[in-house]
Amino acid sequence: MALFLLLLAGCGPAQKWTDADVGVRPDLVARELSPELAVQAREEDVPLIPPPEHLRPCCAFGSELRVTLMSVPVPGLELANVVGLDDLGPHKYDNGALAFDASRPGPSYFNDEGNGLLYTCRGGFIDTAHVRDWADWTLSLGAQIGRTLERGTVIELPPEGGRRRVIVEPIPAAVIGQHDRRDIAVPLAQWIAFQLSVWHEVATWYGWSALSLFPEEASAFSPEDLYSNLLGIKLAGSLVYQYAVTSEASYNENMTSALRTILARLGAVPADVGQHAARAVDGYWWNSQVSLPDKGLVMRRNFEIGEDVTPWLVSQLAVSNGEKEALAQVCGAPEPIPLRNPQRCVTGVPYYDYATVEIEVDEALVERGFPLPHPDTRKLTQRDFSFVIARIREQNAAEYGARADQPE
Repeated sequence: MALFLLLLAGCGPAQKWTDADVGVRPDLVARELSPELAVQAREEDVPLIPPPEHLRPCCAFGSELRVTLMSVPVPGLELANVVGLDDLGPHKYDNGALAFDASRPGPSYFNDEGNGLLYTCRGGFIDTAHVRDWADWTLSLGAQIGRTLERGTVIELPPEGGRRRVIVEPIPAAVIGQHDRRDIAVPLAQWIAFQLSVWHEVATWYGWSALSLFPEEASAFSPEDLYSNLLGIKLAGSLVYQYAVTSEASYNENMTSALRTILARLGAVPADVGQHAARAVDGYWWNSQVSLPDKGLVMRRNFEIGEDVTPWLVSQLAVSNGEKEALAQVCGAPEPIPLRNPQRCVTGVPYYDYATVEIEVDEALVERGFPLPHPDTRKLTQRDFSFVIARIREQNAAEYGARADQPE
């Protein structure tokens, strides 16, 4: 009976948002009928969206992965990981099973989103948990920024390898007057979210983990991570521009549809074909002879954080094998679809003039070799990420070879 009641609790998670009380406004009605008739949105039009408190647990790169716990193999346990479109369930805001603070329990409902690694012909492997996580974060950041454009804000975030906060400067009134509120807040939130996603990879590389007993170094900067992160960030922005996030329910429904649509347009393949893709790069991008959580599971890492983030395609690998040929029968010889990652706002001003991602690195990361950019402090900002990633590249090259940051 207790299990039955718990299952019932999983059917309908409580709403987390507080919707803006905008009443019936002529300009909102006009916007629905004819967007060009709408006037500029007000801060009170923006829903109150709390920051996510959980991470979706998924997915180490590879397939049919073996697992060890405290150096002891777990018999009979293999993580298939690879999924297809038909395996994906409905999106639920902040639907992670792991709390940022490991001492806090996860949510009271089961994760039925069906997340995993999904291979697409033109977007490579996509980690759908990363897509969903960073879509949720972008939405929350955009809401907080959108309500405080005139006065700026400081957003304190849950610790992740260190204390994290985002400092947003007041936007000049003249700039707000010339542009719709969402045209400033949404791209700025997208830029901030991507910086935070980069930090997540950095922190993971140096040993941060949501579960202290299960290291996650194997997942840091894996081939699909940054592209998946940015895909979620882009999806959230597109939904805001389509007025598709007026409530938590509408966001969940529209995100479910948008995710399936974009994956289909990227050329999503069925799960069995995705298995061919994973096996095709075994021994090159990952090593099936290595068990989780060994860092050596992933042999190549993607560190692309510039203005274009390009996916890695299996077809780029300069080897021939039966698995790759089986994938080619479905995908042909596709060209990758890069995602734009703009660094300047609508006025041409760099985003870092308006916002700063500030990290105070945990001493535990420093003890594991974190390269502090400034020797007199453990604080750094997104401006220092390139310095840190350069050190990670060097370490990665020393361990796995000079081209361990390239797909081919």
